[in-house]
Amino acid sequence: MEEKTLKRLEYYKVLDQLAAFAGSPLGKERALALRPVDDPAVIGRWQDEATEGRKLLRLEPTAEMGGWKDIRRQLQRAGRGAVLEPGELIAVADTLTAGRIMKNFFSERQENYPLLYGHAFFITPLPDLEKLIKNAILPGGEIADHASPALAQTRRKLAGAQLSIKNYLENIIRSPNYQKYLQDPIVTIRDGRYVVPVKIEYRAQVPGIIHDQSASGATLFVEPMAVLDKNNELRRLVVAEKQEIQRILAALSQGV
Repeated sequence: MEEKTLKRLEYYKVLDQLAAFAGSPLGKERALALRPVDDPAVIGRWQDEATEGRKLLRLEPTAEMGGWKDIRRQLQRAGRGAVLEPGELIAVADTLTAGRIMKNFFSERQENYPLLYGHAFFITPLPDLEKLIKNAILPGGEIADHASPALAQTRRKLAGAQLSIKNYLENIIRSPNYQKYLQDPIVTIRDGRYVVPVKIEYRAQVPGIIHDQSASGATLFVEPMAVLDKNNELRRLVVAEKQEIQRILAALSQGV
């Protein structure tokens, strides 16, 4: 059928209405791509599939038919060896979950929906990959501690190192000998290192490395020499954590 005829019949408006009921971006895309056919066999099959779909909606309106994501970009990137971001991996896992649920649903109801089962038959569940991703990545996109033994161990050491530094500096800022040198009795972070705010006129009384200065110029953020090695160890652990997270994401991306 010619394009101008389709437009005159407002065929694309009908497709827009149909696509609005799609349960996924891919379903919407497929709906919008539909074109009239004149093959009686195809027409008959489509009508029979539509009849099964109406039956499904009538008899089992709570059936889980959604959850699909458009993961073509993720698949292409992973196929080229790219490391996927946590959100991209979650989209893959969600799609695997949706596919597994749908295949199980139609496998248990082959006699009721033979044509729809014929489509679901080609879905390949990957429960191991689905489980690996969901165990490793929390819903918000953060990598879980139990994603690997190495990550859990590194994070335990990281938490211990942070606590040790903060306790040491808390003792400093509470000490009567140091309080008059400090602008405020607080511990803060500059450039990823724990520091204390020292009044500029008392710079010499608090030996250490200056990491920043306040906008007014009255305060210096100093890393006391006593915590230099502790901060170095903390930085090493932060790098180790990032490297392990990258290794986990790379392994999951390879699975994809």
